[in-house]
Amino acid sequence: MIGDIETYSELSDIFLLNIPLDQPEELLEQAFQRARTIEAATTRMLNGIIDVQTFLDIVEPCQDDMDGFLADVESQIEGINLICIPTQ
Repeated sequence: MIGDIETYSELSDIFLLNIPLDQPEELLEQAFQRARTIEAATTRMLNGIIDVQTFLDIVEPCQDDMDGFLADVESQIEGINLICIPTQ
């Protein structure tokens, strides 16, 4: 592998979506599938099999999926009033 474990980990972490484990099984499976796709692309890039642009082409749909997921979550909580107590 080209690079080190820290570099590999940082590249993978950029695109991973951390979701609570109490989410529906379908959402968890989608998150793990994205993680597997990103991990495989990261490994291929670090091994010199693909270039950076190809890597970005592979992971961009994963990012779009994550953006959509986050937008869905945001829309679901928009109507919830949160009580905030300022700290001094």
